Amino acid sequence: TFSIVVPFFNNQFQVKKCIKSIIKNFKINKNKFEIILVDDSSSKIHYNQIRQFIGKNKNYRIRLIRNKKNCGPAQSRNIGAIEAKFKYIFFLDSDTTLHKDISKIILKNLKKNDILVGHYHYKPSNNTIAGNFKAIFNYCNFSYKGVVNFETFNSACAVIKKKLFLDLGGFNKNIKWGMDYENEEFGRRIIKKHKIILDPTLTVMHEFPNLIKMFKLYFIRMIPYVSVILDDRKLENIGPGNSSTILSIFFSIMISINFVIYAINREYFYFIMLISFLFCFLINNLKFILMSIRIKPSQIFFFILIKFMLAHILFFALNIGIIKYILKKK
Repeated sequence: TFSIVVPFFNNQFQVKKCIKSIIKNFKINKNKFEIILVDDSSSKIHYNQIRQFIGKNKNYRIRLIRNKKNCGPAQSRNIGAIEAKFKYIFFLDSDTTLHKDISKIILKNLKKNDILVGHYHYKPSNNTIAGNFKAIFNYCNFSYKGVVNFETFNSACAVIKKKLFLDLGGFNKNIKWGMDYENEEFGRRIIKKHKIILDPTLTVMHEFPNLIKMFKLYFIRMIPYVSVILDDRKLENIGPGNSSTILSIFFSIMISINFVIYAINREYFYFIMLISFLFCFLINNLKFILMSIRIKPSQIFFFILIKFMLAHILFFALNIGIIKYILKKK
């Protein structure tokens, strides 16, 4: 039934955790699924360790494909999909784990739909402040509307018919490691003729990077994503790319501007404006704040601070993205 495709690059420990979680928690007959690991030209140490790991789990269908050169996650997923032997392709990222049996959720949705995506659970694989923030932030954005149509093919946890995937041309192979917008690009192509269904109960745990790397990834990903938004003339209906994120950017920048002006001039008007925009910022993020208080109350101050800092980073990335988009169109 399922070919589970997992691309990886130089992260043997995460890959092993991912595969172990599939073996433990994917509760369907082991003859009805296979695991295809696509090694995107990792070092020999990582490649050989995964080969040994597969050798110790011969009771399961685990295949290892090694790219001759580094192609990026988009093309690596395409390679795995071409090699798939079952009707459905189930994409997972190598730094995710199954924390529960999600097979019933997938099978239920596939009775009516050909394309299904999930999202990250509110509990990350790594219990850090940055990890908890990112997990709760993502979960909050994706979980509040129920089952909905979505614009992005979230390949960290996504299922699609193999034939449909190949007919659509798969991921854009020109999107390499570090560019990180292959999901958005592929999703926009899909929804021109088909529907992507997001089920908020379909979740995987994710191992998130540290705070500096997280900020860097958001900055890098935001720049090309601006072109996707401007070409389509619309934001995501849910998820981090929605209108709430744009408002957070606006409110945080206005907070900083009024703070600086008030610090220089000490005029009461700018203090009132500062408090007003701070209030708007908190109200705009109220769902996230309340969920954070419920799940990680001791870290709520850090979460709000990170959200404020992130909004500034996205502001600069947004402007760079707009400038690049304008120059490309000239």
